[in-house]
Amino acid sequence: MKTKLFSTIALIMMLLSQGVFADNDQVTAETAKPSQCTSINGRIVDAQSGEFLVGVLVKLEGTDKVAYTDFDGKYSFDQVPKGSYSVQVEYVSYEKKSSETFNTEENNTVDIKLQAAK
Repeated sequence: MKTKLFSTIALIMMLLSQGVFADNDQVTAETAKPSQCTSINGRIVDAQSGEFLVGVLVKLEGTDKVAYTDFDGKYSFDQVPKGSYSVQVEYVSYEKKSSETFNTEENNTVDIKLQAAK
């Protein structure tokens, strides 16, 4: 009986230690150091008129980050781990649009022109 109890406790301890000391290489906004993070910003405008679009839903693909444009069509994402991303934009009566994938080491500004839906 003692041997079975000892084996069970040893197994539980081993499983707990693996979870606690597991090596997680994925960098998230919560675990990243300030030098590993950046910001991404841009402006959303109407493709035909060039007018700024207010209240556009902007998503940073691959993350749970969401922003809305202000009165000047500007949006921004702060504390984004450096890497490759795409920006997805949705707005009522306009076609959905995604930016090309970009690397934050090379570009942090993504401006998008939206076409009115047909």
